[in-house]
Amino acid sequence: MCDWIVKELGTDVPLHFSAFHPDYKLDDIPSTPIETLIGARKIALDAGLSYVYTGNVHHVAGDTTRCPSCGSELIVRDWYEIKQYHLTEGGRCENCNAMIAGSLRAICWPIRQAAHPGADWGFRMTMVQIPAGSVELDGELILPPDAAGVVLFAHGSGSSRFSPRNTYVAKMLQQRGIGTLLFDFLTHEEDQDYEMRFDIGLLTQRLLAATAWLLANTETRTLKIGYFGASTGAAAALQAAAKMNRIVSAVVSRGGRPDLAGIPALSQVATPTLLIVGGNDYGVIELNERAFALMRCEKELILVPGATHLFEEPGTLEQAASHAADWFLRYLR
Repeated sequence: MCDWIVKELGTDVPLHFSAFHPDYKLDDIPSTPIETLIGARKIALDAGLSYVYTGNVHHVAGDTTRCPSCGSELIVRDWYEIKQYHLTEGGRCENCNAMIAGSLRAICWPIRQAAHPGADWGFRMTMVQIPAGSVELDGELILPPDAAGVVLFAHGSGSSRFSPRNTYVAKMLQQRGIGTLLFDFLTHEEDQDYEMRFDIGLLTQRLLAATAWLLANTETRTLKIGYFGASTGAAAALQAAAKMNRIVSAVVSRGGRPDLAGIPALSQVATPTLLIVGGNDYGVIELNERAFALMRCEKELILVPGATHLFEEPGTLEQAASHAADWFLRYLR
């Protein structure tokens, strides 16, 4: 494959080798070993390709762009955070003045760690570790400039911070000026225990731990906090909100099971809460309606026409994300 790319497309074509991550219905297959990605990258570089990267693993060398002429580091990345930047404004290597293929387009806001603070490189993602009792949970914090608040995502059973639906919603929130924190509720070892995925009490404690982390973090402690819960994560979000009514400013549930939060928690929630359900998600609609009737807070129930439980139908997830963003902007500002 690499030989074909070099011959037919050229050496400047970027090539990414990304690790498989077990999720949803493929959680019985192990992740791609980092050694496999490093080996594939070496093969591609040996074939003559200039820009070869590794993804979904922590491998700074595989995230770094080097000058094909002199080999010096041009852009040093750690996950999605730019640590060093050594390109001139004209797109040349600062060391040897060689022209570098491609261009970086200004998107949103300056990364503070960049060597050229006037350049815009998009939203900065910070990888975080959240202490929760005897374990630490991996997470990804993204804060737009002048963020209106920050939303913690409570994913459903069998999912993770890489949930494609939650990351889609998170991206829309970021574009609307809202920060997001997506994190894994369980460690890799804990996730092998099927029952732990449905332990609402444990998931609630993990969400409270993430909330405490936000309140202690210098970048987020002054921001208003919201919860976004999907599936069983919605129950954890409501249980946590019932305990943190003065701290949490808004809750949104998408295709959630708020009924699993229990009658005591539902009746104690004072935080404005939006329940979003697919219009064709029969059975779950009724469960949300029952939970809705038990809640005494400011609340709203929205049915997205044509959507089933996973909002897989065209345009339905976009509608749900838009409703969520509107709700959070109303209460996080």
